[in-house]
Amino acid sequence: MLNSISRQTSGKSHEKLLSFVLSFLFLICVSFKFSLVFLPEEHSRLLASETVQPETSSTIHGASTIQEVSHSELETAVYPEDTGAALRNPGMGWVFHHYDNALWQYGESQGPGYDGHEFPGLSVVYLRLAWSFLEPKEGDFNWSILDSVIQRYERMGIRYAFRITAFEGNAAEDGVPRWLREAGCPGFIGKAYGKEHWEVDYASEMFLEKFGNFLMALGKRYGDDPNLEFVDVGSLGIWGEGHPIAKAYSTEVLKKHCELHQKAFPEKWIVFNDDMCRNFHPEAKPNGKHQDTTIQMLLEGGYAFRDDSLNVFPDPNFMYSAELAEKFWRKVPIILEMGHYEYAKKVNAWGGERYSKALADYHGSYASIHGNPIRFLSENKELIHEMNLKMGYRFTLKSAKWKTEISPNERFSIDFEWKNSGVAPSYRDSFPIWTLINE
Repeated sequence: MLNSISRQTSGKSHEKLLSFVLSFLFLICVSFKFSLVFLPEEHSRLLASETVQPETSSTIHGASTIQEVSHSELETAVYPEDTGAALRNPGMGWVFHHYDNALWQYGESQGPGYDGHEFPGLSVVYLRLAWSFLEPKEGDFNWSILDSVIQRYERMGIRYAFRITAFEGNAAEDGVPRWLREAGCPGFIGKAYGKEHWEVDYASEMFLEKFGNFLMALGKRYGDDPNLEFVDVGSLGIWGEGHPIAKAYSTEVLKKHCELHQKAFPEKWIVFNDDMCRNFHPEAKPNGKHQDTTIQMLLEGGYAFRDDSLNVFPDPNFMYSAELAEKFWRKVPIILEMGHYEYAKKVNAWGGERYSKALADYHGSYASIHGNPIRFLSENKELIHEMNLKMGYRFTLKSAKWKTEISPNERFSIDFEWKNSGVAPSYRDSFPIWTLINE
């Protein structure tokens, strides 16, 4: 991917380009009217266009360091190499399940000071928990459950994401607050994991109104925070994975839930689960196949994609939905969730090489740590390093050339070639900033 930019120097004395700071920064803000869109190498393209000013600005770290420099009287050229460093960038990285349908797993079990600093490439802390924990009384919100964790990880530069669920099945809480059920919200008694549980009617106008009010309050508090990475649609089915127990629902019901999340968080990625494409049918009947009507609705809505969960079952059922991700990854990020690590090992479903392959097959921007992070790291260091080198986008500068000397007010150009060695694009407009240092 080749391109060049031209600039004009100014100053009172003869200037020489001593160096460019090529531990380069990609800044998502407007400087030059220049925008780069990178896809993985086999789909590479470079687009130049007018850049639109986004709401916030972020720094994207590159992966190059200068290994070779050539000089002549007329031109200086550099040929950086990939450092192999793990990157902690917006829009990609490892996602740690701090709350995972319960408040005790998996972050709290590491102690009150755990902040993920030791895990290379950990970019997002994931907070998946029941609505009932956050609104125990109508209009009375317990934000401290979220804030105490968010603030701890933010000090390490780690962002956060949400899934708020309405049905847990095997957890102590049913998912919806008790006050909603006592107010007469429709629901069903059904069995999950051999026990009877109450599951809300996801099409109920009362449920949609009250949960929508909660989402708006959540969005008011966190929706403008640049550290909020994405929000899952978690209000459908057990664990928010999109498979209701009591009855089948239509695609239209799924659309209403997606739109509730989108309304509360209009500037964030809203994420659907791959099972939603199997379990929501235009005619509200069980099907088990990916539904074209549902897929088209999700594509048109611009919803991001996740797969819950890989390596829950041994081969050949390790992963189901790579072909579905193929429809989405060029436009929206893909999030991969591994099964619970200890469970996967117990049932012989864990396979690190398959997790790495899935990252490439799905063009994943994110991959989860679904278990004890310390143990997962200690037992999978080589795998984590391998996946860090291809997860999401990985911009490396292959070469850059410029005039060795320039005079005041002289126009000059920088010719450069970039490579995205990751498996996914960056879904944000971005462009390089070059720093000139005067000799």
